Amino acid sequence: MRASPVLRSCLWLAASAISLCTNAASTEVSQLITKFQAESVFWKQQEFADEIAKVARLSDLSPLEPWLAHEDRHVRGNVAYLFAKLGDRRGLATIEGILTDDSADRHVEWHGVSFISTGNYAEAMARYLRSPAALRAQIRVDRYYAIHLLGKLRDRRAVDVLIPLLDRDENNYNVAWALGEIGDARAIPPLIAALSNPDDVVRASAIHALDKLRAKRALPYLASLFDDPSVPHAGERGTIGTAAAKAAMSIAIDLVLVVLLWSLTIYAASLVLRRASVLRRSATVDHLTAEGSLPPYTAAVSLPAKYFSQWMHPTQLARASIVCARIGAYGAFAAIAALLSLVIVVERST
Repeated sequence: MRASPVLRSCLWLAASAISLCTNAASTEVSQLITKFQAESVFWKQQEFADEIAKVARLSDLSPLEPWLAHEDRHVRGNVAYLFAKLGDRRGLATIEGILTDDSADRHVEWHGVSFISTGNYAEAMARYLRSPAALRAQIRVDRYYAIHLLGKLRDRRAVDVLIPLLDRDENNYNVAWALGEIGDARAIPPLIAALSNPDDVVRASAIHALDKLRAKRALPYLASLFDDPSVPHAGERGTIGTAAAKAAMSIAIDLVLVVLLWSLTIYAASLVLRRASVLRRSATVDHLTAEGSLPPYTAAVSLPAKYFSQWMHPTQLARASIVCARIGAYGAFAAIAALLSLVIVVERST
């Protein structure tokens, strides 16, 4: 059976429209990848990566595959971040690899470290960038940025890699932040342990991470910090005690809301049962046999017309309607309160 000319025209138009949309999308992705490659500021490059991830497919990233081994670990991390955003396992593996990479074959920059310059400044800077101190500083900065990218990815697979770094890495304060961003409950015990870290910045970062995780089991440990007068030298200004009190209040408010909503649920349910009991009593055979002249069983079977008409009286119907309306309202209120409490519990546990 041959397709009609009209149908063939429609199919051709649809195919043309799809082709145009695909070409337009491909052009947009190519332009974004070109901007990504040309950008020399790493944090701006990471913003381009977010834009590319919204419109690209994994197959569009083939021009960037060699960059997964880029000498500059910040560029390598940004490319890996983009691959990971699109579901390629090489992305997460590459970022995790930066955390254990101490090799010297990397791009080294000056990061504000003081050094003594005698004579030509450019030569002194070049000597410093070739020094072991500059390499150690660059490795530290590269590891810091890799941890930052893991926090931005929010991939729970990175938790097992990050948790050990809370104890032994000089970027452990950033590790605590990343664990809070990922939001996995496995991080709660090590973050609680980090509240005893002698570094004020680490303790402050652990407090904020536990707040993001809504870690109720951390409340006693946060309370023990309420009188800590230490002020971290980085991050938000304020004492550790103030930060701990704010975090504890933020976490506890969820418990208060859940208890309040469940209390309202129980109260509304009791009102439903009470009103239902009133309605049931008003509809019993004893009510229908007001004179008491008939046995209840006989009355229930025969239901004489005068008693039936007494029950069908407009006043009785109005009373029954009011009771039914109240039961419906209380029941709806109980259901809404229970649903809200459930939503709070589920949201804070995810």
